[in-house]
Amino acid sequence: MDEGATETPRRASTPLYAPMPITVPVYDQPVSAGKGEPAIQQYLYFSPDSGIPPGWYGLPVIGSCMVPHLFEGDVVVVDPEGHADPGDMIVCEIDQEQALVKWFTKHRGQLFIEPERGDMVPFDESRMRIIGVVMKMWRDIRKKPRKEILRAAQE
Repeated sequence: MDEGATETPRRASTPLYAPMPITVPVYDQPVSAGKGEPAIQQYLYFSPDSGIPPGWYGLPVIGSCMVPHLFEGDVVVVDPEGHADPGDMIVCEIDQEQALVKWFTKHRGQLFIEPERGDMVPFDESRMRIIGVVMKMWRDIRKKPRKEILRAAQE
């Protein structure tokens, strides 16, 4: 080394570690009609410390009977292994055709599915099956103007 020259100090190279995000598939239909699996529409990514275990999945919301809690275009994240208790929001399949997001309630000893707006329906185990318990909700606020949300909440 030349006189007067200084050696550039070396920085310790520490590898950066970023844990892999939790991936939640969002299906474009809640159940398969016939053979095969429902098509995956998109994926949601959550932090590894979000508490989401493998097997949870997302379902897009259509309709407005759960406003102000859920709006059309929201995605509910469902635990298919979760035990539904009265007071939980659930995804319920009716007659193996229609899947609904409703509150699971109990009145005077009888179980019901209940929208935020509208009439409750007795839970009929011969026609209804709980697909899973809603554990989280995801909303892309860029796609839903604030005044649309406020208008829906006032209806």
